[in-house]
Amino acid sequence: MNQAHIHLLSNHFPVIGPVMGLIALAVGMAWKSAPARLAAYLIFIVSGLGAIVAFTSGEGAEHIVKTGLTVSKEAVDRHGDFADYGFAAIMALAAASVFGALESRIRIKVNWPWDRIVFILAIITLALCGWTAYLGGKIRHTEFNDSASSLPPCNPSAG
Repeated sequence: MNQAHIHLLSNHFPVIGPVMGLIALAVGMAWKSAPARLAAYLIFIVSGLGAIVAFTSGEGAEHIVKTGLTVSKEAVDRHGDFADYGFAAIMALAAASVFGALESRIRIKVNWPWDRIVFILAIITLALCGWTAYLGGKIRHTEFNDSASSLPPCNPSAG
């Protein structure tokens, strides 16, 4: 298993995790459920850990893809450059979630609307990580590229 394999296995954490965490946090906020909010925080923390693996394996994956395959090097560079923003956001989300989890477990009373802060941060993180994933998909999935609109339509009944 090389860095490209590790990157492909772990790059789903920063996208799927915030979606699942947002759902859990929304339920926890709506139902005033401390266990659901704690679950959301834990999901965000695990997503951050997965993002560390994806981010650190990205450089090795970039080297493998750029040297071994015929891909758009510009697409690889755009994905890698934008990944910095998504990584920063998910690290902030994970750090805020560590505080939120600790706060909920030891019952520190904070005057901040912590759940709302984390919820907004999770939406920002999802947008940045989602766009990073979209740019990463453009590396190998030509159907995401603008030139795909010039391709003939798919006709499953032909042939």
